[in-house]
Amino acid sequence: MRLVLAALAATFATAAAAQTSAPTSLQATYNAAQAALDKGDWSSAATGFAQVLAGASKEDRSTAIIRIRLADALMNLQRFDEAQAQAERGVTEMRAQATGPDAELAAGYEALGDIKRLNFDYDGAIAAYQHVETFAAPDDKGIVDLANVGIIQAAMVTHPDLAVSTAAGMIDDPAFGARSADLRSQIYALRARAALNLGDAKAARKFIDEAINLSGSLAASTISLSQEEVRSDAALVYAKLKDLDETHRFLAYSGAGNQPGQDWFGSAQIESPVCGPEINADDTAVVEFSIADDGKTAGAAPVYASRPGPMGVEFARAVREWHWSPQAVAASPPFWRAAIRIQMRCASRPPPLALSRPFVEATNDWLRGNGVSEEVVGSPPRAANAAPRSPVATAIAVLFRKVARDHDDKALAADAAELDALLVQTGAPIEARAFAAEMAARGAGYTMHGWTTERVRRLDAALPKFDQAPGGRRAAAWLRVEMATSLEADGQFAAAKAPLATVVDLPASQLGPNDPIRSVAVLHLALVETKLGDPAAAKALQRESGLTQAGCNLLDIRPIPVSEQVDDSKFPEEANRWGFDGWVRVGYDIGANGGVQDARALMSYPPFIFDDAASNIISRFRYLPPNLGGEPLSCSGETKLVKFNRAPP
Repeated sequence: MRLVLAALAATFATAAAAQTSAPTSLQATYNAAQAALDKGDWSSAATGFAQVLAGASKEDRSTAIIRIRLADALMNLQRFDEAQAQAERGVTEMRAQATGPDAELAAGYEALGDIKRLNFDYDGAIAAYQHVETFAAPDDKGIVDLANVGIIQAAMVTHPDLAVSTAAGMIDDPAFGARSADLRSQIYALRARAALNLGDAKAARKFIDEAINLSGSLAASTISLSQEEVRSDAALVYAKLKDLDETHRFLAYSGAGNQPGQDWFGSAQIESPVCGPEINADDTAVVEFSIADDGKTAGAAPVYASRPGPMGVEFARAVREWHWSPQAVAASPPFWRAAIRIQMRCASRPPPLALSRPFVEATNDWLRGNGVSEEVVGSPPRAANAAPRSPVATAIAVLFRKVARDHDDKALAADAAELDALLVQTGAPIEARAFAAEMAARGAGYTMHGWTTERVRRLDAALPKFDQAPGGRRAAAWLRVEMATSLEADGQFAAAKAPLATVVDLPASQLGPNDPIRSVAVLHLALVETKLGDPAAAKALQRESGLTQAGCNLLDIRPIPVSEQVDDSKFPEEANRWGFDGWVRVGYDIGANGGVQDARALMSYPPFIFDDAASNIISRFRYLPPNLGGEPLSCSGETKLVKFNRAPP
């Protein structure tokens, strides 16, 4: 809980800055780096401290202290391995000279504990925090409290018994009553959370009620981040007690489900971890994290796990890989993305290989090669490219974003034409042009048929330039598969046959025999032939393709829906009454008969509210699963995002 650390940090003075015998220029560099650290300019601080260390004439206590400062800056840049190396070296050098209490050494171990905890080395973090009390001055209770809170956080899901005993020790301290109400509220909430992770929800309720009583009025028009976290903990406790009214009440008072605009959040690049040795299908965890301005997640940590051990940590590792576009993040106030909680379960298989992926990657690689790193589309943020920044490439990146956002048909057509012209002018790869064409071929209209008609028209209009361009036949094949699957979803199977047959008939020199685009086209053409009354042709297609069930499960096979009707009446009444939105990503399998099997929530926001409603909705869906060798396939590991929007007043 970063908020607790911030509150406790205010209870004791910062150690005096290191005094060195470095030349004035190094002293000035150090002073500038320390000032940058104090104001949160982590990059400048890291650069400055590294320069001081490089210019130091010898290794001594002063350089050890500077290493700790450098480690702090690197930690905030999420360069955890580098930060840990610097912190470990710093505490080792200081410890070799320590003869008793040492405030700087205690602070060094505190920093090392934070770094290891944020890097998911929870046992190592606990060991570092335990060294803090050894070297803290007898009257320096503040840093000891910081270390104890770090132990509670690090042990929360891996060793909840240690988290319980450490929190209980803080509460039982005679000096605890003199702490501020806000700080005591947060410690009680940690105690409740630890009890919950031990499976004792009744004990957790006693402590969370105390935390709520200390946290201030629920009716206040504004809340602090510490109040938001305490109320979120209360919602977790009451959810495990199956008191849905109280769960909804505390989530509503926490602000969960009331973020201005939900679409930016649900459209992020996020994946569940795959079930395996550490995680099974019955496991669930709640992970808290924040989203930085650059779209990266920060501070991901499990706050609840359905069983003790490393399971919850694996979910947090997955969350740390999530990312959003900086432009989407900018649409949400920083307060609402400072402490987000998601309930998670594991997926039955890795996400299938999307047919669009090589086209997106080729686009991103070309943009990066022209110096555009922060504006690439559809991929995680990366370090800036050393290449000079191209103004034309920057304009292309801007146009990609505009095409993705355009709602007016005339604006979309104009931006798409300008984008393609610039891509041709700059010699961009044909894959980038195909990706732009697919993005621009969004359907229009309020009916499925109208949407499909417009999408197919736009894709068909784009095809000639790829059929005729050198090396463009693979791009054209992808666009034809996109066209066909859109037609199938609208029930236009006869119309879908021609584009699929064109792809399947391509020679191997233009589209490899095992290319995923060809494999998906084969599967869909076989489905079309079956629907049109020629099962023999379907069987021959798949026999010649050599596809197996295992290979098929790796593909983005696009099962065709027969019914995906969503009934608004399924919105949970309690959530409507308390007034918040949410979304659930549901994982499910499709049986050989086209029915949904094993629908379960993989991700839920807010936690525990919409899981059952979303799973019930998906369970009613029906599909036309593809066939293999004349036999229906079972398709495992499908996912769909279900959004819940509260009823208008």
